[in-house]
Amino acid sequence: MAKPSSPNTPSASINQTASFIEGGKALHVVMPGLGPRFTMPDNFADAVRKVSAETGLPHCDIQKMFKKIGANKLEPLFNDMAHPNKEGCRMMAGELATFLIEAGKREN
Repeated sequence: MAKPSSPNTPSASINQTASFIEGGKALHVVMPGLGPRFTMPDNFADAVRKVSAETGLPHCDIQKMFKKIGANKLEPLFNDMAHPNKEGCRMMAGELATFLIEAGKREN
């Protein structure tokens, strides 16, 4: 399969992923960072939520989890402005594990 060209919008990117998996599963991880990166991925995250709802693709909202913590309390969870540290990764893993368990229950 040829590698697709890069889509120009967040919605196009997510729709492109949805078209390639043909009923399978996909995982997009969108998360805020520190400083200006706290709001930088908001449009993309909104597009992921929208396309997930429209296509029925399951969606684990890691961004929402970090946003609930708040910009001023994220620093202890990051190594730098964009990458979570061990504790941040542990939180993401817990959120993803809960999501996968619940998704598995819905499929059975």
